[in-house]
Amino acid sequence: MKETNQQTKKMKDTEKMHQSEDDFESLMTPSERIKEIKSNEKSIELVVTVSCIDGYKLIHSHKKNKDIGRYQFKMHAKDHSTTVQFLAWENDAKRLSSVQLSPGDIIHIDSLTAKPIETNFNKGTVPIQLLGNSATTITILKEKGSDGRCGDMEAEIPFVKKFDAIPQHTGIISSNETPPPR
Repeated sequence: MKETNQQTKKMKDTEKMHQSEDDFESLMTPSERIKEIKSNEKSIELVVTVSCIDGYKLIHSHKKNKDIGRYQFKMHAKDHSTTVQFLAWENDAKRLSSVQLSPGDIIHIDSLTAKPIETNFNKGTVPIQLLGNSATTITILKEKGSDGRCGDMEAEIPFVKKFDAIPQHTGIISSNETPPPR
């Protein structure tokens, strides 16, 4: 019976995740929740915004004496004041990096584990990183349309749309509008 109640709750939570775009802000994880995450906490579920993506890279492991895959990005809470680093290794990194994330995307990320992180590796504002594993899922709830990537997650790259010329005002705003001949 307990398992059935958990399944019902999970189904209701999933239904909430697929509400209209206007409702995503109300679903987003507040900073207080991210700050409360304890090291080694498991089964963490968040709705956050992707801040910066370091992407999938092969990193040489001296311990294993081979190259291993790493997927890393930074995400922030509802009010943007708290950021946390996401990290996955090897097969999990390859699988999770197949989700085409962009900075600004609102995502639902489930089944994470919190681990402490050394200060010199921490790109977030909390003393933990969230690790992806074989059970982790990432669902894009709303795409923001940014195509920026962050080299080694040093800085966030905002989306800036460039125009060759300012289109003549037609009352309709469109990036496909061709400027009138001069």
